Amino acid sequence: MDKRRVMMVVGGLGLLFICCSGLSIVGGAIAWFSLSPESVPVTEEAAAGAAISGVWGVGLVMSLFALAIGGGSAVLGIWVGRDQSRPAVFSLAMSVLILSAVIAGGFQSYLDAEEAVQKRQELKRMMGMVVEIAEASGDPELIELVKEEAGVEISAAPEVEEDTPEAADEQGE
Repeated sequence: MDKRRVMMVVGGLGLLFICCSGLSIVGGAIAWFSLSPESVPVTEEAAAGAAISGVWGVGLVMSLFALAIGGGSAVLGIWVGRDQSRPAVFSLAMSVLILSAVIAGGFQSYLDAEEAVQKRQELKRMMGMVVEIAEASGDPELIELVKEEAGVEISAAPEVEEDTPEAADEQGE
C-alpha cells in the first residue's frame, strides 16, 4: 500500500469517528434538554401536527444518520480501493446499488416510525372507547379491569331504575 491510500483510509476512519461521536453528543443533548410531554400545553395546532412531527423522533433521525454514514463509507471504500486496471463502471454500478439500498432503508425506517405513531393513536382511541363502555355499563368487573390495565379512574356506575312495586305505584299503574 502506498502512503496516499493509507492516509485516505486513516482520514476516512477519523471522519467516521468524529461523525459518530458528534451524533451521540447531539442526540444526548436533545434527550437531555427536551421537555416532558406533560409540561407542554397541548393546543389544537399542536395536536393536528403531532402525527407529522411525532414521526421524526431522535431514534429515526439517528437511524437515518447511521444509514447515511454507513452508505457513504461503503461508497468511499469502493472508490478508494478500486483496482485501476478495471473499468470504473463497476465501481459506479456498486455505488448506485449501495445508495439505492441506503435510500430504501431510509424510507423503510420512516414508514416503520409512521406506523408506530398510528398504532399508538389507534390504541389510545380504542382505550377511550373501552373506558366509555365501562362507564356506560356499570359492570364492576369491567370497571376494575379498566382501572388495572389503563390506570383510568372511572366514576360511579350510572343509576339503573328498577321496576319495584313502589315505582309502579308512583307511575300510576
